[in-house]
This record gives sequence, C-alpha cells and structure tokens, in this order.
Amino acid sequence: MRVLVLSSLSSDSGCFLRAQYLAHSLRRAGATVIFPMPPHSLPFMFDFIVSFIQNVMICFTTSYDIGIAIKPYPNTLIPLLLKRIISKSKVITDIDDIDFGYRTGLLATILKIMQKPLPKKCDSITYHNDALKKFIHTTFHVPADKLYKLEQGVDTTLFKPLHGRRWEKRKKTLINKYCLNGKKIIVYAGHLNIASDLDAILKAVHMAYQKDPQIHLLIAGGGPMYHDFIALTKKLQLSDIVSFTGYLSPALINECINCADIAVAYYKSIHVNRYRVSMKVREYMGAGAVVVCNSFGDLKRFKKYAVQSKNSIHDFSKSIIRALRNRIKLKKTAEKAYHFITAHYDWNVIGRNFYQQIKKI
Repeated sequence: MRVLVLSSLSSDSGCFLRAQYLAHSLRRAGATVIFPMPPHSLPFMFDFIVSFIQNVMICFTTSYDIGIAIKPYPNTLIPLLLKRIISKSKVITDIDDIDFGYRTGLLATILKIMQKPLPKKCDSITYHNDALKKFIHTTFHVPADKLYKLEQGVDTTLFKPLHGRRWEKRKKTLINKYCLNGKKIIVYAGHLNIASDLDAILKAVHMAYQKDPQIHLLIAGGGPMYHDFIALTKKLQLSDIVSFTGYLSPALINECINCADIAVAYYKSIHVNRYRVSMKVREYMGAGAVVVCNSFGDLKRFKKYAVQSKNSIHDFSKSIIRALRNRIKLKKTAEKAYHFITAHYDWNVIGRNFYQQIKKI
C-alpha cells in the first residue's frame, strides 16, 4: 500500500514532527510512504500558500492509496480531497489539538473557519486524546465510526538513554558549549510557539533560582516565538541562567535531554490545554530523564512516573527544587517511566497497528 503523509504546518513545527514520526513508523510497518518536506515557516503565514501549491502538484503527480493530512487545514486537505474525486484514494486527517483555541479575535475565527468544514468529508479522522474525541464529534460533526485513536508516540530509535565513553566525551562538549559546568541542569525541549507555555516555565525557574542559584535552564529547540522568549528571559533578568540552543534535530534534542539533571513540562490551566497530548514528556521519559510536570490534562496520566506538582507556577517551582534535591533517588522512577513509555508509546507499535487499521478503510 502506498501512503502519502502531508504536514499542514512548516518543517520547523511540532505538526511536522508528528507527521515525520508517523511516516517513518508506517514505512517500518511495510507501507510505501511518500513524505514530502513542507516549506520552512515564513512571515505572514505565507508558508501555507507555498505548501498548498506544493501539495496540489504532489497529489496530482503521485500515485497513492491513502492520503494523510496532519491537522485539518485546507493546504493539505483540499488537494487530497480533490485527488479523491478522480482516483480511488482515501483521505485521513489527524486532529492533534485545537490550535485556534490559543488565539483570540479575528485570527482565531479565521483558523476555525479554515479547519471546520473539511474533516467530515474525510474517510477517517484520527485523534490522540479522549477529550479531543468528544470535541471532534460535536464541533466538526464527524460520525463516531470514522474516529480512530492514534496515540502520540516516541521514536525509540531517536529518544533513548545514552551511555558509554563516546557519550561521556560528547556530553562534556555540550556542557562546555552551553556553559553548564558545575550547574544543576534543567532542560525544556520543544517547539517555541504560543502553545509551549514556556513563559510559565521561565517564571517558575525564576522562583526556583531564588532557592538554588546553581540551577541553569537549557531550552532546546526553536520556533516562531524564539526571539520573544529570549526577550522575556532578558526582561526577567534570567539571561545568566538560561541558554537557548535554537532549532535542533531530534537526535540533538535527545542529547540535550541526556545532559540534564531533570526535564520539565508545564500546561497552563486553560480550556484548550485539556485537548493536548504532551510529545515532550513522552520523549523525556523515552530518553530516561527525571521528569517534572504539573497535573493538568494529559499530564495526569504520568502521575506514577514523574515529579508532579499542582497547577500553580509556585507549586511547580517547588517541585523543580524537590526533584533537583532528590535527583539521584528519582533515577529509579525514571527507569520505570522509560519501560512504561517503550511498552505503550513506541511509534513502531503504534504505526504497525495503524497500518493494519487503514488497510480496512
């Protein structure tokens, strides 16, 4: 079976990473996968126009049985649905959050209008969160029998614990590069956009620094708000204890996680975050890290495997301090988390099961 996987967002987005992991897992499961590279993010969302043109050309010059759009945007779904008219191809869209919920005013309305009419025209819709399933059913008017739960997974070939002499040498290089010698290293890895909630993490680190001046936050990743968060770091007078790497490949992100004493994630207590699923927490645990997070939404399911705080920034900062003080003992919890993730969230298993599912469509 030939499968075309399209990312609705740019090549420097979390959407692209989910598309990439899915494409690789389907290929390993035996599918012939076509996975074109979308454009990099461009000013004024111009990458949507570029990718629409690119996707029209790909859809009408490529033979495939199943077309999958990650996120229900017109730049991917319109070309796939048009191609279906003249072929026997099937169309699947993956809805992985309510991204228009992070915006307000005209932009939120535009994003909602762009996405709402298309999913119900697809042959199948995937989701990764039970709360999101209900939202898709009621808001997008998709019949329940078209819905399939496609978990957020971890590529265990990329995110894994690192050991050995070669790694120890590499680790010293990274620690020197980011001026982390003698520091208690906190890592945050992810796409720096409006949904990252990194502003809350910076405030929590600011509070934690008052109790422990040895901490240092390494922010691994780039994104459209990269420069905004650098400016916020300066405003909070945290530039001496926060380092930004900029965009990194997943393999380099894994190295940063393996350098750290703890890895952090935080969801603000807002309605839209109830529909999210944390890729970064799964990747942290897949890399063997000690994880600190709050207990909102999807994060609750990791209660047994993380140092979990209440949802205030103050409580989150106290959990950071507690985890750093007990990081050696917490390695046992991290080992349990690693085995939990590899058993339940390995993209190889998820992709294999999904491949069997789409054969039935």
